[in-house]
Amino acid sequence: TASLRGKMASNKAKFDVWTDADLEADPVKLGLACSPSRVVKIMTPPSRSGGDKYEGESEELADRLFETLSSMEVI
Repeated sequence: TASLRGKMASNKAKFDVWTDADLEADPVKLGLACSPSRVVKIMTPPSRSGGDKYEGESEELADRLFETLSSMEVI
């Protein structure tokens, strides 16, 4: 899934559009009919679920974070 920054940048992006004349190509060999690939399915990826939220004092939050990361074998 694209990030918000990526989506915003894509709105400002400029793309060159080439025609068959620009490419000096045979128009019969261009386009959807001559494409070697086909779109079989279009889907929206599942939305991301929110993570766990912890509340409390700094020391107990640090201990809980350490326990969580240790159980995930990250540290």
